[in-house]
Amino acid sequence: MLTFKTYADQEVALSELTYLRQNGIEANLAQSHDNGILTFQLEVAEKDLETSQLLLKREDLSTTNEDSNFMADYNDQELKDIIINQVDYGQAMVDNARAVLLERNPQIDFSEIEQTREMEFANRLSKQQQGLRARTSGIVAAYIFALMGGIIGLGAGWFIQTGKTLAVDGNKYYTYDQHSRKHGERIKWLGIVSLIFWTLFEHFFNA
Repeated sequence: MLTFKTYADQEVALSELTYLRQNGIEANLAQSHDNGILTFQLEVAEKDLETSQLLLKREDLSTTNEDSNFMADYNDQELKDIIINQVDYGQAMVDNARAVLLERNPQIDFSEIEQTREMEFANRLSKQQQGLRARTSGIVAAYIFALMGGIIGLGAGWFIQTGKTLAVDGNKYYTYDQHSRKHGERIKWLGIVSLIFWTLFEHFFNA
């Protein structure tokens, strides 16, 4: 017996197995774990390979069943992108992308995709560890609000200085880079001093 087709969906595999047997083709269904993904192999005798292909093509079963998979319309590059950027997707979606790629090409080598994923992960982590550069317009606005003694300016400065973001490695790092955080600290203290000043000014002015 030779492996005729590989499936990620057991129901699809069983459906086509049953159809071939109903048409007099001796076929078996095996299963294996490839790259951590459970797959199913439809096996037929070598003499029945061509007949099996014609039968399934005629009934168009593979196309009908594939449409039930919401990722069936994704092209290979889109599926690879899901694996490469898997931190942005649920594990189920990543596993499904692997399974669909494996079903389309049982000989696919995931090592290159994995290398690209590791490089992308390291690049994103490095950027997150460094932090973002705050926009100049935002910094200027925060200084103005802080100078006016507003809570908004004080809060903005505090956030720029101390705000943290959850990174792809599960740890939290400062949202903004060191240059921006220095501005945040100045804005915070300017806001505190201004708030005290305007509070006292209002107190004595109304006294």
